[in-house]
Amino acid sequence: MGSSDRGEVERPLNAMVPSTLAEAARPPNGRRDALLSAAGIIAFSSLASRVLGLFRDRIFAHTFGAGEVLDAYYVAYRIPDLLYNLLILGALSAAFLPIISRYLANGESGKQEAYRVANALLTIALVVLSGLALLLAVLAPVLIPALAPGLDPARRDLAVLFTRIMLLQPILLGLSSVFSGMLLAFQRFWVYAAAPVLYNIGIITGALVFVPRLGPVGLAWGVILGALLHILVQFPGVFRLGFRFRPTLSFAHVGLRQVSHLFLPRLIGLL
Repeated sequence: MGSSDRGEVERPLNAMVPSTLAEAARPPNGRRDALLSAAGIIAFSSLASRVLGLFRDRIFAHTFGAGEVLDAYYVAYRIPDLLYNLLILGALSAAFLPIISRYLANGESGKQEAYRVANALLTIALVVLSGLALLLAVLAPVLIPALAPGLDPARRDLAVLFTRIMLLQPILLGLSSVFSGMLLAFQRFWVYAAAPVLYNIGIITGALVFVPRLGPVGLAWGVILGALLHILVQFPGVFRLGFRFRPTLSFAHVGLRQVSHLFLPRLIGLL
């Protein structure tokens, strides 16, 4: 696999920073210092994630070399990464933040409405992403040869297994992106910035801890651990803000319709 494929692995760590930070941290009344402080926090997180990413790649190279395991891993990562980038990073994250920020500007009543939108969005994201992940898992034996027609049977079978495990990642990161939007809207930048660092730590843990115990499949479970840490580190922050998750499978709320109006054009633009 080339360096561009390894870059795909890094994208969930910090790719949403420029678009979301610009909208969430735009300071009222010219509060330039708050914006600079937020930018510094996000920049530090991005740097830490990249350093960990380099460390992760060194571990991968030392442990597996240029062999079938890493070939299968990088091919398998493309499918969950595409799902994440299209539905979550490119559209959902960018659509949710402006709407929730607008509600929060209306005081306590607006805050409760923002939480209702978040509950509905979390529920819908869980259902939709789980359904898509299940479908892609079933189709993985067809999709993997189409993505990498030169793989031999051993690499292809391993890539299919990796893919099916790592399809849990966009589900977790999809839910986590809603938490990220809430934290950015409340300007809780430190918690938001810690998430991508822990994502990389989870992947490194997979290589160092899971692989010796589980074999190559430990790499895929390391990705899931990273995604789980990504959401878990943010959950206490949104909990302290007063948010409580209550499943709400409904499109009735006007805020959710506003999110969909922003989401669909952005999604179409990415296709």
